[in-house]
Amino acid sequence: MCSIALSRLDMQHGVRYAGNVGIYRCKGLKMERRTPEARNDGCRCLVWSVQSVIIKSDIRRGAYAPSYPGDKHAKTKRDRQRRNRHHVYRLQFPDLAVQQLEHAIKTLHMCGVAVGASVAGDEFSDPKFHPFWAKCEELGILIFIHPQSTPDLAPRLKGNGWLANTIGNPLDTTIALSHLIFEGTLDRFPGLKICSAHGGGFLPSYAPRSDNSLCVAPDMDTGVKLKKKPTEYLRTMYYDTLVFTSEALRHLAAEVGSSQLVIGTDHPIPWQDKSVDHILNAPGFTDEERRAMLGETAAKLLGIKP
Repeated sequence: MCSIALSRLDMQHGVRYAGNVGIYRCKGLKMERRTPEARNDGCRCLVWSVQSVIIKSDIRRGAYAPSYPGDKHAKTKRDRQRRNRHHVYRLQFPDLAVQQLEHAIKTLHMCGVAVGASVAGDEFSDPKFHPFWAKCEELGILIFIHPQSTPDLAPRLKGNGWLANTIGNPLDTTIALSHLIFEGTLDRFPGLKICSAHGGGFLPSYAPRSDNSLCVAPDMDTGVKLKKKPTEYLRTMYYDTLVFTSEALRHLAAEVGSSQLVIGTDHPIPWQDKSVDHILNAPGFTDEERRAMLGETAAKLLGIKP
């Protein structure tokens, strides 16, 4: 069984890799030191991406966003296959982002897209991003959304509890996905393959409220006519399993379908150090469902052979 998860190369906190024992942190950028450790832990495939907070808004900083030069430390073809990469894009400049995307997938042979949950205050549903989503759909690649807190609420998220992350990150994802649904972006681009960190934020936990919002407040209907109920779109997207408890995992699977889940850890932030056991020990899943969550679904999404 192959276990694959999504990871970020974080220029602030070190380098992370993901596998069937979680996501790990390297010191500095010495990624080659992690491969033997990953192999000993049972990790068979690594997927890297650059943390999106380092992508500045100044277009003069260069045409292409930094990306992990995986082949530098890949001694063999097998190593290169184990070190798959995600690219991060300058979505502040949608036309440039489309060029980057084409280059990254067709020339650099990267396997997907890593983005935040908004772009300089603009939502992903803004029409100016339609060319980017159209290209993602055309190429059939996975888009991994990892939030960067909710900056507009920074004053209210100060104080004890690390609320900028604890609440801010899942809220950021919740807002992003809700806009993609309610503004009709997912209807316009039905072939998008989107995976959200942290179990999709708060949205799957309170999904039915979205089905009733415009019935309660019809005056808030802006004229966008959705092709199905908001909750139905949740079953067309993907989510990691970083939801902490067996009951939370059961509920997430009940709302979105176990076929839409992939293993997640968020290491080196120690949210959950037993990510594989979290899936293996949760009651109510079949062996086939566990295998899918532990790697098979991610492998299909990323075009990686198990």
